[in-house]
Amino acid sequence: MENQETLSVSRLQRIRDQGYFEETQDELIAMAYGNRFAYILCTGMLTLGVLSGSILILSTIMCIVTLTLVLPYHPFDHVYNMLIANGKDKLELPPRSPQIKFAYGIKAIWIGQIICLFATGLYSVAFLMGCLLVVLMLIVSITDLCLFSVIYNSFFLKDSSKTDYSIS
Repeated sequence: MENQETLSVSRLQRIRDQGYFEETQDELIAMAYGNRFAYILCTGMLTLGVLSGSILILSTIMCIVTLTLVLPYHPFDHVYNMLIANGKDKLELPPRSPQIKFAYGIKAIWIGQIICLFATGLYSVAFLMGCLLVVLMLIVSITDLCLFSVIYNSFFLKDSSKTDYSIS
């Protein structure tokens, strides 16, 4: 697949941090937007849920996030692969990595806590925790830096050569 786009070395490193170690540089470039697609939609839904204090919206996003733990793909990856990748002759997204599943596990627990806080009337704490998670998800949506994936790699990645991101 020939691609005219380029990505900075640091952005390629951040995408590789998410567990995409086997993909070539051209494949990473081709899937870069698609990789952000689910984050952007989830961040928007989470923001709406936190700002409105809606337990229904937050429960919906928690279910979507939890599905990512048990399915090979994020539910929104299917939307991207069917509607955008196929329609525009783009590279389909690969299954989500253990790093991403770890990150979504933390997000599911975090969103569950936010729901409990809203349900028990602790609105300020729920809002604060929700805003913090929104900021973390915005960072991934904008820069591809997933702090939870970095944490996963620090604790669970045995092969340190996978964190050497020199681009040849």
